[in-house]
Amino acid sequence: MAISGYSTTLVGTSLGALTGVERVTSGGLELRFDEVAILDAYRTGTATFTTDSDEVSGTNTAWTSAMVGRKIQLDADATECVIKSVETTTALTLTANYSDTGGSGAYTIFASAITEHIPLGVQALPVTVTFNYNKTVYDTVEGAATARTEDTFTLTDGESSTEIGLARVASVGDKTLSSDGHARFTCTLQPTTYLEFTDGS
Repeated sequence: MAISGYSTTLVGTSLGALTGVERVTSGGLELRFDEVAILDAYRTGTATFTTDSDEVSGTNTAWTSAMVGRKIQLDADATECVIKSVETTTALTLTANYSDTGGSGAYTIFASAITEHIPLGVQALPVTVTFNYNKTVYDTVEGAATARTEDTFTLTDGESSTEIGLARVASVGDKTLSSDGHARFTCTLQPTTYLEFTDGS
């Protein structure tokens, strides 16, 4: 399925490699992977979540205000919440009361990313990928759009920088012929979670 002349690839865990990527945009802005910093997932210590409470307490944790706005879950419940504030290294507040079973145990503060020149909100906006037309690739993404397939996608550029995250194939555009005589089509991915970026340069 490889197409020569294009160094960017899009790979889905289920859909496989989708090559021939010419351009990637989000919110009308073209993404540049070398302008992203990573905040890794945090799992140190244990956390206690209480049903109908927005307060979370930690044991052997080192929470910081830099974690505000990131998603957190009690792993046993797998219910994602958003951190509103961090009061101390062992106490934080959620944006809403916890609605699941709760209890104490392993937890995850999800990986996030900070861009230097791209607004943070872009991370949650649809990502548009422009492909050089290839019938096999087109049929694959069109089928995924029809089935509303959700997959973990990894987008890698020519410098081995990557963007990875869970997303749904929201739509596929018709094949068009550009002014240079090349057939192209677009695919829109709607992120389910914030996308994580890794700079490979």
